[in-house]
Amino acid sequence: DEFMGKLLEKPNEQWYCEWQGKKMKPRKVIRAKNGSVVGVEEINITVKEIFDEIVSYAWLNGEPGIVFIDEVNRTNPLPGLGPIDCSNPCGEQFLHHYDNCNLGSINLAALVKDGEVDWSRLRFVTKTATRLMDNVIDLFDFPVKQVTDLARKNRRTGLGIMGFADMLYQIGIPYNSAAGRALAEKVMKTITNTAHKTSEELAEEKGPFPNLPLSIYAKKGIKLRNAAL
Repeated sequence: DEFMGKLLEKPNEQWYCEWQGKKMKPRKVIRAKNGSVVGVEEINITVKEIFDEIVSYAWLNGEPGIVFIDEVNRTNPLPGLGPIDCSNPCGEQFLHHYDNCNLGSINLAALVKDGEVDWSRLRFVTKTATRLMDNVIDLFDFPVKQVTDLARKNRRTGLGIMGFADMLYQIGIPYNSAAGRALAEKVMKTITNTAHKTSEELAEEKGPFPNLPLSIYAKKGIKLRNAAL
């Protein structure tokens, strides 16, 4: 929030990072010809210059990855466990320490029928995948006991998608279009709503996730089987 605020209001000011409560200038990594790190140096750089570098390299090679950590914590489903400060290695889920990501993907390319999205099939697949991934939590056993324990207390799942571009191609909708974006919203809303409804049904059948009292759902009176879907 602080960086984006500065970018909008004072883009030409020097940017200061914060480390262990102290403000400091950004540091540039100095590398030898073979790529090894040989040192660091503080640099003078404005907020706008940093943002321009981020945008430039995001287009060039997809790096660096960016996390808006304040937004992450505004949407933290388990505030009772404290703030979140990390994610899994690929960034699909932001997690508390020792939590895990139990991921699965729905292949949208296989859910087109007669040139249209097969909505009833999508809901069926989502419901099946939600139950399947919840079952996985009871079967896995991580080498680190704390990970297994927290996984079973939170029962997080991460149901994503693949094949969206292929779906659009089959239907005849351009990827970068208003119709493409509208379909993306409808698909994800269908998956989200179906997954949450299924998790509520599983909570009635098998019980809610143990850390429910620490979650945002407790205040809403919602009982889910999984802290995240």
